[in-house]
Amino acid sequence: MAAKKCPDRYYTRMEAAGDDKLKIAQFINADDTILDVGAGGGALSELLLEKFPNIHITALDSSDTAVSRLKALAERYPGRLEVIQTDFFRYEPDVQFDDVVFCSSLHEIFSYTECNGKRFDKDVITFALDHAASMLKENKGKIIIRDGVAARYNPKVLVKYRDPDTKKLAARYEAEFKGFPLNILHTTSGDIMPYNSMMELLYTITWGEESFPREVQEWYGYFTLNDWEREEPWLSVKHKLFLSHVEKYLQPGYKEHLKDKVLVQSAPRPDWDGKVCSKPIEFPASNCLVVFERVC
Repeated sequence: MAAKKCPDRYYTRMEAAGDDKLKIAQFINADDTILDVGAGGGALSELLLEKFPNIHITALDSSDTAVSRLKALAERYPGRLEVIQTDFFRYEPDVQFDDVVFCSSLHEIFSYTECNGKRFDKDVITFALDHAASMLKENKGKIIIRDGVAARYNPKVLVKYRDPDTKKLAARYEAEFKGFPLNILHTTSGDIMPYNSMMELLYTITWGEESFPREVQEWYGYFTLNDWEREEPWLSVKHKLFLSHVEKYLQPGYKEHLKDKVLVQSAPRPDWDGKVCSKPIEFPASNCLVVFERVC
């Protein structure tokens, strides 16, 4: 997964997304046992422990900083929060869980774990789901995923930067991101790029300068909703897990944070009169919520 050390400010930003993470709660039952994969500073674990007094959470993370924060949190919930420091693929529990939750952590597994001799190999998502499914209780269980999302339709768009610092950060992103070719064309009108390149770029620069060195290493929107649907057939055959929920949305706060920094429009093209035009468009959906549920 991710590097062993993360700055405290990284977890502060994670905690700021707490209300959005609580969307996961609608799929949790009152007495569930939960594996929180890549639990980070414990923002999700704390939210769920507060909302459900009878649940038990096993918080898994490989980061020294995260584990230290999680252990401090566990002291406030004696007997209800167990902290384990290990890599997800090396974890072999002696118990099974009602829910395995990946809350903004599966894209980190995808981004940092080598598979077939390289990073950013989508086979690792299949391996991760398979490993998660093996840890669910025999006749019940859910895999709950909150993460980035790519758009199925990937047209060209125009991005204009409204301040020099944002433009400079975008240029750094273009130079340093290794997930996939961004295919950015620089013009006097702005930067023309595919829709999914825009999503990745905007998601990263909205975190700002301090978080940039870490965020630029990660490919956030690795799957479309259709990609998630394509995982269902093998999961249903091998693990009796079926896709019970799938949605995408723009995480609250991004639009407000970016509106004074960037302007996004359709790519310039001629209209019926031959005049080149470009129209404002909405910021792209950043997140998805996906649930695979066991049916026996």
